[in-house]
Amino acid sequence: MASPVKKLNNGAEIPLIGLGTWQAFSGVEPGQTKSSVRAALEVGYRHIDCAAVYMNQEEVGEAIQEFIQTGKAKRSDIWVTSKLWITCFKPENVRPALERTLKELKLDYLDLYLLHWPIPLEFTGYDLADKFPLAANGLPQFSGVPLAATWKAMEDLVDAGLVRTIGVSNWSILQLADLIASARIVPAVNQIEVHPHNVREDLIKYCDKLGVHVTGYSIFGSNQAGMVKLPEVLSLAAKHNKSAGQVIVRWCLDRGISCVPKSRDPKRLLENLSVGDFVLSEEDIQSLNKLDKGYTVFD
Repeated sequence: MASPVKKLNNGAEIPLIGLGTWQAFSGVEPGQTKSSVRAALEVGYRHIDCAAVYMNQEEVGEAIQEFIQTGKAKRSDIWVTSKLWITCFKPENVRPALERTLKELKLDYLDLYLLHWPIPLEFTGYDLADKFPLAANGLPQFSGVPLAATWKAMEDLVDAGLVRTIGVSNWSILQLADLIASARIVPAVNQIEVHPHNVREDLIKYCDKLGVHVTGYSIFGSNQAGMVKLPEVLSLAAKHNKSAGQVIVRWCLDRGISCVPKSRDPKRLLENLSVGDFVLSEEDIQSLNKLDKGYTVFD
């Protein structure tokens, strides 16, 4: 089972269905991240979405390396995304932070490196022990670094061959417009929260106009806002003889965006990847778009 791909503005091809690793394995035994990533690779995933702040990249790297050693895939077959945490946005911190990520993942390069949020905070160390530093008044301790300066350091990583593609995560229309105005390399990806209660139509259309591909995360919502339980989703699942999760993954793909759903369940891992034998009609898509409430879990 293979994921379809999309050519980005730099010519690289990103698999449209990936495995998200944020908090997918919290509260479980050490080694669960590794076994789950390995299981995903075994059933056909070739896109793994990571981040330094997820604090599990070493296990991700072990799973990738062990899978490559089986001969079932080469490094070039697996798309690996990671993200620069917001306390490392000063230009002098960008490359060392990436080098730590590469060491954790046991890789020589990343396929995609994202600025995690457009909120630069004061540097607190590469181990990210203090992820959200506070000033004496109890408010976030902003670093004041211009995002354009951080982006220049990201562009330097591409020049150095350490990163193939760069992008952003959780950026708005205005933030993207401001960044692109001074960028030498236009962001290839904007990873944002997308689900039927947070459709993001305006932002997706704007990104498409700029040639910036959108990846959706948290596509199933959360335990408190489970999109797979919505009557409209369940109705489409019955119509197409698919699971609710498959309908939401297909909804993302049919809107032209990629997605990185999380799962530890081997059955659901394969299920989320197995959406190539049906499409949603425009009427189907709009029935889910109409559920938009602008509700966000994280964004």
